[in-house]
Amino acid sequence: MKIGIWFKIMSSQFYLFIVLIFSALSVRAQNAPTWTSVQHSTETITTFNPRKIAVAPDGSRYVTSMFSGTLVMGAFTLTGNGNFYLAKYLPNGTVAWVKKYNSSSSQVAVDATGNVYLAGYFNSSLTLETTTLIARNGGRDGYLVKYDDQGVQQWVKQGEASGGFVYVESIATDTSGNAIIVGNFGNSVDFGGSLVTGGGIFMYKFSPVGTVVLAQQVSSNGHVQDMALDQSSNSYLVGSFIGSAKFGNTNLSGIGAQDIFLCKLDASGSCTWAARAGGSYGGSGSSVDVDAGGNPMIVGYCYIIPGNNFNSQAYVARYSSQGIQLWDRQIQSGATTTASAVTYDGRGGYYVTGNFIGAIVFGGITLSSQWESIFMGKHIYCAI
Repeated sequence: MKIGIWFKIMSSQFYLFIVLIFSALSVRAQNAPTWTSVQHSTETITTFNPRKIAVAPDGSRYVTSMFSGTLVMGAFTLTGNGNFYLAKYLPNGTVAWVKKYNSSSSQVAVDATGNVYLAGYFNSSLTLETTTLIARNGGRDGYLVKYDDQGVQQWVKQGEASGGFVYVESIATDTSGNAIIVGNFGNSVDFGGSLVTGGGIFMYKFSPVGTVVLAQQVSSNGHVQDMALDQSSNSYLVGSFIGSAKFGNTNLSGIGAQDIFLCKLDASGSCTWAARAGGSYGGSGSSVDVDAGGNPMIVGYCYIIPGNNFNSQAYVARYSSQGIQLWDRQIQSGATTTASAVTYDGRGGYYVTGNFIGAIVFGGITLSSQWESIFMGKHIYCAI
């Protein structure tokens, strides 16, 4: 299971808003949720932007976030200015260890034995404990680092860009303990002797010891945002493209300023199917997750005015494992809304979160806020 979260705290009214949302959800749920543990960070934080959570089989949580200022988590104190950290929380909420680093982004995943993988991209240089990476030509390169469950670094990989850029956007682990990353690149990317050229979207698969077992260009056009794996190690990628894009033997044609794509790759990296999604004016895909039957669900946003992402509505769509769209919905709102993350709950439903301004309608529930605020909802298949 993966969880992606985006937070932006605007004012004290925001805290009241969050309390009201969870109260409303609790009343309407068949079984009211129970909070088993809550942790908070203290001290002088000028910027705090939680990004991703990965849950290990034993219930430990790995959290990565950007921060500026002084951050206190349990017995650990960090000071930084636009830095990221990786923290491990034990099942009882105790902070076991924390790592700080100076990358430009971070994604996190955990394997079946509790090893954790951190991936992203950086400008100029990146220091990971005793390892320092230098970006080729002073540009923007990707990285992947593996830690064991005690926080001991196992290995580090650098994705070098040649005359362009490398953005690692998502990471997942399969049932064999391999780590898979996807991202976007300019001219070429090389994670250690396995060069991929042509620009667009790339995919790399690494064995548990860090050997590259798959390196390929997924598409020469498009921008991937997220990836999810099913129980057979098939990959589902979501993002956006402009004009047209080719995934394997499938050609997609856009109808808006940019359009959403969803594609499925088998365990060997071959494209099984690809589909365009979104409204009449286009949009962008933000997140994807897949249920136990291999049916993916995607979220993002759709334009409601041609080519204008300042006037958008949150978008949700569900597909079969064969690529047939089962349904899609635009979440009604009076202003701009975006669905930013989705995760399967393991029991036949999905959690969706995002942000909005104004009013937003979920079936018979209307939420309102004059500030930029978060929504979170649970979707059950039979509800629509």
